[in-house]
Amino acid sequence: MPVFPFLAAVLALVPDQRAAPPHLSAAATPTPPLIDGRLDDAVWATAPGADDFTQSFPFDGGKPSERTSVRVLYDETAIYIGFDCEQIHTPIVERLTRRERDVLLQVAQGADRKEVAERLHLSVNTVRTHMQSLMAKLGVHSALEAVAVTRPWLDVPQR
Repeated sequence: MPVFPFLAAVLALVPDQRAAPPHLSAAATPTPPLIDGRLDDAVWATAPGADDFTQSFPFDGGKPSERTSVRVLYDETAIYIGFDCEQIHTPIVERLTRRERDVLLQVAQGADRKEVAERLHLSVNTVRTHMQSLMAKLGVHSALEAVAVTRPWLDVPQR
C-alpha cells in the first residue's frame, strides 16, 4: 500500500485542532442563588455564561435558531446550573417520540395509514393515535400540514 494515500486517509480522520473545544467555567458563590426558574438573582451575574451551542434536533450540528446560554455556580454544598433559553422566533413544540417520527416519515413518503401500519407492524388504530398526537404537538390539523411543517427535519427527497 502506498504511504501517501494511507497518510492522507489517516489525517482526514484527525479532528481539526484549530477549533477550540467548548468550555464552561463555574464560579464560586458565597450565597446560593434563589431557585425560582429565573436568572435575575444578582449572584447569577458572577458566573460567566457559555453560549456556543449547536443543535442536535432537527439540524444536527447546526447553528441554534435561538440564543441559549448556561451559567454554573457552586458553593460548599451544591452545584447550581442555570439555563437561559430564549424562544422569540421559534414556537415551543413538544418533541415528537421516535415512533411518531417513524409514522410521520412514512406518511411523508406517501404511505396511507394502512401502509404505515403494515410497514411498522402496528395496528391502523395505533397509527391513527400517533398521527393525532403528533398533529396536536405540532399545532396542525392534517397529515399534510404535519409533513409540510416538518419537511426540513425529515430526510425525504422532494418530488
